[in-house]
Amino acid sequence: MKKEDKRFQERLQGHHDELRWLYMELYHNDSMFAELLENLRRFYLERNAALKRLDEKREADRGWYRQNDMLGMMLYIDNFAGNMKGGGVQTGLH
Repeated sequence: MKKEDKRFQERLQGHHDELRWLYMELYHNDSMFAELLENLRRFYLERNAALKRLDEKREADRGWYRQNDMLGMMLYIDNFAGNMKGGGVQTGLH
């Protein structure tokens, strides 16, 4: 097992049970949960080094998302007027 894959598995192990419980409460679908885990692994392995360093930093500071300089929003693009053109979305991740 590669080092990056091992790191992903270690991080997943710490959250797997809660993630599974929450997912199954919503969707009740084992095969979709398995697909989610496969996608999470693939996305993690594809992340660039700068984002992985940010992951490590945030993992060390469990309250990072509570800082007063943070703002977040979640939306489904397909339900947001069809697209995000002109939305001026900026992630701050360059």
